[in-house]
Amino acid sequence: MIETITEEQLTPQQAEFWVRARQAVDMNNYPYAVSLLKALVKQLPGFLEGRRALRACEIKLNPEAKKGGLFSGMKISTSKLTSSKKDAATQLSALEDELENDPYSIPVNEALYTAAMDVGFPDLAAFALETVRQGHPGNKKMLHMLASHYVSRDMPAQAAEVYHDLVKLDPTDSVAVKSEKDCMARATMQQQKWEEAKASPVRSWKNALGSFPPVMPRTSRTWPPCATSPASMNRWRTGRMPIPSTTTRSASATMIFPWKTRPLK
Repeated sequence: MIETITEEQLTPQQAEFWVRARQAVDMNNYPYAVSLLKALVKQLPGFLEGRRALRACEIKLNPEAKKGGLFSGMKISTSKLTSSKKDAATQLSALEDELENDPYSIPVNEALYTAAMDVGFPDLAAFALETVRQGHPGNKKMLHMLASHYVSRDMPAQAAEVYHDLVKLDPTDSVAVKSEKDCMARATMQQQKWEEAKASPVRSWKNALGSFPPVMPRTSRTWPPCATSPASMNRWRTGRMPIPSTTTRSASATMIFPWKTRPLK
């Protein structure tokens, strides 16, 4: 499983690479930025922010989605794209090499989606499909895949947006029409729950624990004859003082505690 790495988690050397890459972007030096960012994401597969910056630079250099067959522009075989899960970093690295000159590639991004899901990195999987959505907004298959991905992650608002795009592409798509309505309803309910949770006061410790059992009136407590001092009476009440052997009680006598009763022996 690959976890997301934030900018704050970078080492000083990695942070220096990140700063230099951002400076290169600011100077429109996209080829240099790509070289820095690519090295960074290969070292840190979970650095999604860096991968987003890398893809943006690649799109600047290759703004048009390449046309052609399904595997147009690919330099590696499909078997390599769908290699085993043994080395996720190597697989993701190989896919990034392919995306450098064709960032909108449908087959490579789909392979990136599969690889990301295999290693438990759903955010990267969504990013791969969102890239295809940007470059190929009319590809209904990939849009359905993206919407289903958001639904599976309980992200109804994002799923509704994708289904809305599908409905605009094909108003007769009954699955998209129904799913958009369902996701919009779920998104509204989810938003209401968040607002209610935000507005509700913090429960006090007393409310969290619930109401305490009633304390018996002092007059109903039965005290042993020997418990005459206040300290002894307190110790007896809390159950920390043994019953003196000289005390005589009937078989039905009971010791009253604040939360329970127990028979005296």
